[in-house]
Amino acid sequence: MPYLDDVKKKGNFAFIEGVEPELYRRLYESEREIRLNIKSAAKQLRGALEYFYQKETKSDYRDEDPLFKMMKMYHENNPVQEGKMHNLRIALNQFVHPPESSDKQKEKEKEFDTVVSCFKTAFGFFKQRYIRDSRKMSEYEFYNNYIPINNYFIYEAVVDKESECELICHAHKYDRVTKDFTNYALIKIYKQAYQNTRYLKDIEVLRSLWNETPDHRYFARFTEADQAESNTYNEYYIIRYELDQKPNFLTSDFINSINTEQRNWIAIEVFRAVKILHNLPRPIYHRNIRPENILLCSFGENYNPYIVNFEYAKLIDSRTDTMVVNVKKKAKSDSTYIAREVRDLDYASELPPEQWEKADVYSLAALIVFILSGHELSGIASANQLLKGKYDREFCDFIGKMLGSYNFRPSLNEATEIFERYLAVGCER
Repeated sequence: MPYLDDVKKKGNFAFIEGVEPELYRRLYESEREIRLNIKSAAKQLRGALEYFYQKETKSDYRDEDPLFKMMKMYHENNPVQEGKMHNLRIALNQFVHPPESSDKQKEKEKEFDTVVSCFKTAFGFFKQRYIRDSRKMSEYEFYNNYIPINNYFIYEAVVDKESECELICHAHKYDRVTKDFTNYALIKIYKQAYQNTRYLKDIEVLRSLWNETPDHRYFARFTEADQAESNTYNEYYIIRYELDQKPNFLTSDFINSINTEQRNWIAIEVFRAVKILHNLPRPIYHRNIRPENILLCSFGENYNPYIVNFEYAKLIDSRTDTMVVNVKKKAKSDSTYIAREVRDLDYASELPPEQWEKADVYSLAALIVFILSGHELSGIASANQLLKGKYDREFCDFIGKMLGSYNFRPSLNEATEIFERYLAVGCER
């Protein structure tokens, strides 16, 4: 999909920039508002269409409806296209003079779908207008998941079917002067329609984390929601984690591309990061430590880990505590990094804080095995089997202890001290 590469840099209307830069700018300015302020997006789209009509006809449209004139100009011999433009005109006019509704929640959901439909209609109209080669028409699509968010363009969008988080986006800003990307971000989009405990948890934990510790080297900057700037009700909650460079993801391919010293360094730094969380005045137990929640940025010859995604976390004395049922749902979908005592916990039960600490220790051990070996634990491959021949027996036995019964599992502080001693001096064979 060659056009998708352009969308990741310039938005869905990228194909217009080369022929009508001012029209493209207006369409981009409206598109980037869709998830933030749907009324503003609709009004700006109408303004872009009015600008197009005025430029095409050299007309002052004060005494006429430009959308109606556009509909007649371009589609009077095509009933299907005329019908689409007619619906677009009605929809956008409604945002200028919105009707009163008794059910505001349903109205907002309807408005969002309506606005996206308006943008798709406009996209189709401009595609017909500017793409001359009919053979290439099918290459151009409007991508919902790649709608820009404020000044960020989406370069990877992941639909999370198991979470209340509707979309997880890896995003960046594109500098049109240098033709380079800057200011990378992980953007999480939640629907407001849910009683969104995971969004509230993410936000409360991040606020507490940044207020209670000056040591932020393992935690990305975050913005709660661009919607706050618009002072309007919107369809989505948005959290944005910001980074100065494009992160590496903790995958098997990445692990296998770095050397042992770099793996050891990442393992130690992850331990130190989680230790900060556990030693806060109000401790934070992450409860979802796994590769996809660790982002890695290059730091000299090594990599600095950033811990993200706190929607399952437990914050001591929290007002919006995450129920065990949510953690168990995650364990059901992927138990590799979830301690057995959590997997076996009754849905109505809760663990005391010291056991949640031990549960994070288990998750850390499973993650460290993956970092050091490049393979995940499974029913077939144990920690000893994955690390055997690479690290000495005593170190492998300690990993086994961290993965064993929580009654004999070491505390995080003890585990961090031992890991630093082993890995800093090099315990590999």
